[in-house]
Amino acid sequence: MKRASGSDFWLYALLTLSLLVFSSGLFFYGAVGRTAGSLTDKLAEIAKMADLSKLPGLVSPIKRTNILVMGSDFNYSRGKADDSCGRSDTLMLIGLDPEHMGINILSIPRDTMVTIPGRRGHDKINAAMAYGGPELAVETVSKFLQVPIDHWIRLKVDGLINLVDLIGGVKIFVEKGMDYSDRAAGLTIHINQGWQQLSGPQAHEFVRFRHDALGDIGRVKRQQQFLTTVLEKLFLPTTILRYPQLIEGLMRNIETNLTSAQVVQMAGWGSTVDRSRIRMVMLPGEFSAGRTPVSYWLPDEKRALALGRKMFAEGGLDSLVADSPEARLKYRVAVLNGTAQPGLATTASRILREDGWTIWGVGDADRRDYATTQVVAHNGDDDLTDILGRALGVRAEPSNLRIGDLTTDFTIVLGQDFSQALRVKVSRKN
Repeated sequence: MKRASGSDFWLYALLTLSLLVFSSGLFFYGAVGRTAGSLTDKLAEIAKMADLSKLPGLVSPIKRTNILVMGSDFNYSRGKADDSCGRSDTLMLIGLDPEHMGINILSIPRDTMVTIPGRRGHDKINAAMAYGGPELAVETVSKFLQVPIDHWIRLKVDGLINLVDLIGGVKIFVEKGMDYSDRAAGLTIHINQGWQQLSGPQAHEFVRFRHDALGDIGRVKRQQQFLTTVLEKLFLPTTILRYPQLIEGLMRNIETNLTSAQVVQMAGWGSTVDRSRIRMVMLPGEFSAGRTPVSYWLPDEKRALALGRKMFAEGGLDSLVADSPEARLKYRVAVLNGTAQPGLATTASRILREDGWTIWGVGDADRRDYATTQVVAHNGDDDLTDILGRALGVRAEPSNLRIGDLTTDFTIVLGQDFSQALRVKVSRKN
């Protein structure tokens, strides 16, 4: 069996946060209630209850907390992987926001151009881990976004296949078929387009694939999609019964500066957060495209700082920019038809363009049965969802769908409500 690569980061991030939190809750139970029954009995009770917030002793208030999760490459010594710090393959900043009962997740592409403290010139952000371990990575991200980072989790990258198999695999929609072969690396990827039930090995291929037009950014999009799917699977009662095995395999693959007491607090609070309150976005920017000697993801620093304040600092809830014709022009919008009626995406894109928005592309969604129009804010600015909806004549809903082009600011998935709004508009004209 091949060793999982650093590109398995996203799944490990999810498993770490979910299982670390849950395992701490089990630890708490074991400490105060050993006489009440075995761990198996407790798990059976938990599975029946399903609502983890009802568990006594787990609901504890927390303050706003930011955690940097790092997935690291393996270093190799004499042909074997060692445990020293390599480059971080991907970084994810997670903000726990108890005031608004939400969790914010910012994906930072590994090729993001930054200045690493103590070094001259520019580097890729993934080099900070290699130069100074998790502490320097935390300092780099904190100074770059100008937000405090309280804790870190470093993820090793072994065991992905077994962990996915332990939760019974995942069902996921594959937008385009994946075919890639690298004999030197011993890697062959083949996954068909459409809904697929992925086993552990197939999940490994899905999160590792990066050989499409968007490269690493396309991979981030798929990993976010995968993250959402696994999150839903992890909180099923049937999956909860597998937590002891998952925890045993997972805990060998992480390092963190979180204490047990801190994790117990997060366990209690995290169990009360509605899944719809989890927001996942990517650092805004663009490819260097030959403008630099090496390939970089060039962050939009102004918008990155605004996003950092909005997601990871106290009182940062204002919209990233005010609604105005000048502001609308700066946004890149993709429009997808989520109905069986042809031509809606073209019609909607024309309406939005006339309203001042920059249309980045049109196409079809993953399904044809969307009842309501949904807006995916890739840049985290879902405050503008209502404004986009009004332009189309519908009450659009903010969405956590993992769909669309991550290099845009918004992806709009048109629903039947837009088709109905068009018919009403035409009838009024007649």
